[in-house]
Amino acid sequence: AGTRWVALARPLPYAEDAVGETFVLQRSFDAETAFLRGVRGNLVELGLLALLALTLTSAFIALHITRPVHQLVSAAEEMEHGRWDAPLDLGGNDELGVLATRFDQMRQRQRVYVERLEEVTRAKSEFIAVASHELRTPIAIIKGWRDLLAMGAIPQDHPRFAHSLEAIGSACGTLERIAVDATRLAESEE
Repeated sequence: AGTRWVALARPLPYAEDAVGETFVLQRSFDAETAFLRGVRGNLVELGLLALLALTLTSAFIALHITRPVHQLVSAAEEMEHGRWDAPLDLGGNDELGVLATRFDQMRQRQRVYVERLEEVTRAKSEFIAVASHELRTPIAIIKGWRDLLAMGAIPQDHPRFAHSLEAIGSACGTLERIAVDATRLAESEE
């Protein structure tokens, strides 16, 4: 009466071939189609749930992996600009937590090293400024007395002659002290 059927015919198991016994399974085509549509709908729902679970899991994993890596990159970039306090998650027990802890330790050592270098640079600049100023006075004394002595303005038997030699000796001592200080400063940088 207009109903379509699906039939499946197979030989009976353990039957002898000569007998030709078969079994036939017959179902309504509409019932089979409805069943398959239901299965397909259930599979689509299951697939969507699996896709949602996979997306959420991927996002969770990505955040827990990429966020610490991004923090390390940001902290390294901040170090390039002399800013040493970029935040890091140091509490993790995984590889990224250990890496962040080691990075923070390295960053603190680097900070101390850079601060010491800046201190040495400041001291060096101050020394150069002071030495430059202090060099002018003994040089002017030596040049002045040399010119007076070279012109013969002060005879050797005059008391000012001995004073001029003392002034030149004192100026040379000042130059020597500045040279020693410069050598010590250079050695302290090594």
